[in-house]
Amino acid sequence: MLLPQQLGLKVYHVDITATHNTAVDLSTASILGGIPSKPAVHGCVVIESALGGDANGIPYKVLGAAAIIDNSTGIISVTVQFSASITRDVRVAILIKE
Repeated sequence: MLLPQQLGLKVYHVDITATHNTAVDLSTASILGGIPSKPAVHGCVVIESALGGDANGIPYKVLGAAAIIDNSTGIISVTVQFSASITRDVRVAILIKE
């Protein structure tokens, strides 16, 4: 995915263990190396995964990913939706504007 540079977005890659439709909380300090003044999350996408498949050989899929930030606490919550109720390690790219 190509993003125009003038948008001022920064991409941060984070490895998480995600469970279907369950939020994973991340500290902005751990992601950004310090808490910037009121960062805004503009998107999230899964860029790497090894999901496997079910007993019938049907591969699991990522249906969606979302990230939100609570500016009062500095907590970013990432939620991944899979095609089944599974838990997997994934790498997400979070788009943040500081």
